[in-house]
Amino acid sequence: MKGFLKYLVLPALVVALLANIKDIRRYIRIRSM
Repeated sequence: MKGFLKYLVLPALVVALLANIKDIRRYIRIRSM
């Protein structure tokens, strides 16, 4: 059960990280303009 939970949480973490990187890049781009 714990292993299944890990496989469920890991992709969500990766997606959240990618979304954060996207927002940070957009924020930096707006700041540099």
